[in-house]
Amino acid sequence: MLGLKDSEPSVAHSVKVVIEPCARLPRTRLATERQGYLVGSRAMSRRIVLVSLAVGVLVATASLTLGYVVGVIAGERGAYHRQFTEERDALAPKLVTDPAFAAVVIEEYSNGGAYLTGEVETEADFLHLSALVRSTLGESRGQRALYGVWVRDRSTNRPGESDTR
Repeated sequence: MLGLKDSEPSVAHSVKVVIEPCARLPRTRLATERQGYLVGSRAMSRRIVLVSLAVGVLVATASLTLGYVVGVIAGERGAYHRQFTEERDALAPKLVTDPAFAAVVIEEYSNGGAYLTGEVETEADFLHLSALVRSTLGESRGQRALYGVWVRDRSTNRPGESDTR
């Protein structure tokens, strides 16, 4: 083969040339003895197709996963804002009717819902506001919504301090 006798050692001893008969012209494929797979054009084409498919599947999976994560985050943000608008729409008409609550502001809580900030004049106003908010939002949610409201008469009572609320 190629000018070498079978008994002569060749430099490329791990590669042997295999000639297959074909209808028109003979084709030559290289077969590696160590790796056990064909390196010919047909086998190489199959590998290219398989690698292309694998890359396509990976890209599609990554795209779908990223789209899902972004959608979930956007959906949660929408749900938080929707909760705020519902609570604001329920509280605002009740707060506007009483002049004692003129300094109380409804703000959006980052984890959804509304919370109140500001001050009221007397302890009686605070208790009235507390009852109003708890009846509108429920006991647990109403208590959290009042954390930013304090009584002006008690100047030491600021948001975050525990007191009789």
